[in-house]
Amino acid sequence: MKPSRPGEGAEVDQPDVGACLARLAELGVEFRTEAGPINGEACAVAMPIRLGGLVVRHGAGVSIQFPARPLIDCRLAEPLALWVGRVIAPVLAGTFSSALKAVTTGPGFECRNRNHEPGGKISTHATGFALDISGFELANGRVLSFGSNGDPEAQTALQTVRTAACGWFTTVLGPGSDAAHEDHLHVDIQRHGTDQNYRICQ
Repeated sequence: MKPSRPGEGAEVDQPDVGACLARLAELGVEFRTEAGPINGEACAVAMPIRLGGLVVRHGAGVSIQFPARPLIDCRLAEPLALWVGRVIAPVLAGTFSSALKAVTTGPGFECRNRNHEPGGKISTHATGFALDISGFELANGRVLSFGSNGDPEAQTALQTVRTAACGWFTTVLGPGSDAAHEDHLHVDIQRHGTDQNYRICQ
């Protein structure tokens, strides 16, 4: 489906591909660059990368995988890596005494409108600035999922990382925000408002 038109505030910064890729490498992000997907004028990823994993270098050092290998813009990968490495990994390890092994996500880039509606604004997924996260897998085999009725300890940990996400991303939507996000956490870096500084955290 071809979205109706580009959404307002879809641009984040003028692309500087080399500098962004260098920052990802410094953060321990495992990725490969790809040609930008384009579907008409509406859908395009200016700085596309295929996200593979993240090597967290502090402590004993762990490699966190992204099994879906999502296609996202490099500029989204940077705050994502910081959030996963500095918040999610230590919170889950401290809570469950097991390292974070994998982050379960959607595909990242999708050429569609918001919430798959036939009309309206284009989704932030269509520019590679958004990623849906359904849960986390720990090294001990435990799986934590957004939207599931897990035990209180798991729900507290998930709420902690969800709240922290609001400091890294401009939009955070998850269970309880609306029907379209009942089983996953949506994070993106699209700018909002007339001053481009408005944040949506629900």
